[in-house]
Amino acid sequence: MTCLNQKGRFVKVMALVLVCLLGTMCISAALAEGATTKEGFTVTGPVKGGEHGWAFGAYYGDIGKLGYVEEEYFVEGVAQRYAPENDELSEDGVWTLVPATQEAYKTRFIVRRPIDPAKFNGTVIVEWANVSGGYDISMLNTPGIYEQGFAYVSALTQMNGIYGFEENPQGLIAWDAERYGALSIPDDGLSYDIYTQIARAVGPNRHTNGIDPMGGLEVKKLFALGESQSGSRVLSYANGVQPIEAVFDGIIPALNAGRGTDFEQAVAHVKEGGETKVRNVSAKVREDINCKVFIINSQTESVFMGNLVQPDSENIRSLEVAGASHSSPNLIADVSRRTDRDGLTQKYLQAATRDTNVVDWAYTVEAVFVQIQRWLDEGIAPPSAEPMATEGFAYKLDEHGNALGGIRMPDLEVPTAEYVVDMTKSGLAGYKMPFSPEKLLALYETHGIYVEKVTQAAKAAQEAGLILPYRAEEYIREAEAAPIPSAVAE
Repeated sequence: MTCLNQKGRFVKVMALVLVCLLGTMCISAALAEGATTKEGFTVTGPVKGGEHGWAFGAYYGDIGKLGYVEEEYFVEGVAQRYAPENDELSEDGVWTLVPATQEAYKTRFIVRRPIDPAKFNGTVIVEWANVSGGYDISMLNTPGIYEQGFAYVSALTQMNGIYGFEENPQGLIAWDAERYGALSIPDDGLSYDIYTQIARAVGPNRHTNGIDPMGGLEVKKLFALGESQSGSRVLSYANGVQPIEAVFDGIIPALNAGRGTDFEQAVAHVKEGGETKVRNVSAKVREDINCKVFIINSQTESVFMGNLVQPDSENIRSLEVAGASHSSPNLIADVSRRTDRDGLTQKYLQAATRDTNVVDWAYTVEAVFVQIQRWLDEGIAPPSAEPMATEGFAYKLDEHGNALGGIRMPDLEVPTAEYVVDMTKSGLAGYKMPFSPEKLLALYETHGIYVEKVTQAAKAAQEAGLILPYRAEEYIREAEAAPIPSAVAE
């Protein structure tokens, strides 16, 4: 996760940003002579065996029922460190990086791809695995990516995913030394080039050498995704590395409140003396970016954007999801199922203690993938969306206590609760305060009227490209089952 810095103030987003101290975990490796970021790596796999017999964080359940296969691969080679020219990382995101030192590494990535080539839509989503919990987390696991035929890759690029924290380490090596003991990421400065190399290993021009993680699928596009701490790294990747390597067709830096990270070797998030220390960089996405970019924030982050809010441009769109909290309830539940199965004692993120906020930015992220694909293939630019309405560090609220502005799901368009997104009250996990029966009756005379309004709002969100058709149908079914009182007989 990331800390949010605005007008000289650092606001802590979460207490679980624990990172082991650099130096105690580094493993050195000899440089491979003549290696480059384009061809200086080797892919092996699919990986089998180990103490557990399955990949850490693997899909929970039977992915075959979705028509997909999941496999784990190792990638090793030499990665490039970068340094900003003149040590400058300006707020406009127009950064110039120069090559620094190189070092060898070995890490893993997980692939989920359609079994039937006819069901593959040609695009691979490469998610920068989040390591804020002291182990690597593949966050994105929504029905839409499988329904729409995307392939998905979880890329482990940072050292904490391999080594974990000093206290109670639960990284890959601690979890299964037999399977992962040979892995090594010496420092976080290598992470950006490791990300590039994993993307190339699954991309359109990949060199298989007899091992193809994509199973022969014809890959046409690559999308980059990162959320929270990973979203900050993906933002910095967009501004510094994408202009050099031009690997991705679309980039989604999500939930980072306009904060990137630097290119130092030291771990960017460390825990010292009970306090989390970070090195964040306030930055927009550079206007001359050479791919399509969607900047996505939940209500949690939006209040901290300030002058970092970007107007739409030829290649950039910004979305702020009203009512949604940083902690996606569905994705956190999915992560918890996997960490429980894998026997981890340290949880990634806890839900709110009150009724969990069900407004979920993850549904919009999966819809954005489809928008970007249409933008690239058909030249149809996504519609514009207004930012959240704020006053300083507070949101403007409507008569129901819900935030104004941003993109609005049926939950806010046809409300049955107040959606509280306030870090002082619930941290990263928002909660809802259901309306009383009297207020529901005042808003919706009958259950049927409520269902009709939700149906209209869901279809409008679908037509705007904010949710996929299956989610619109879910909204309608949920409305039909909702306990809405009726003032008159229906």
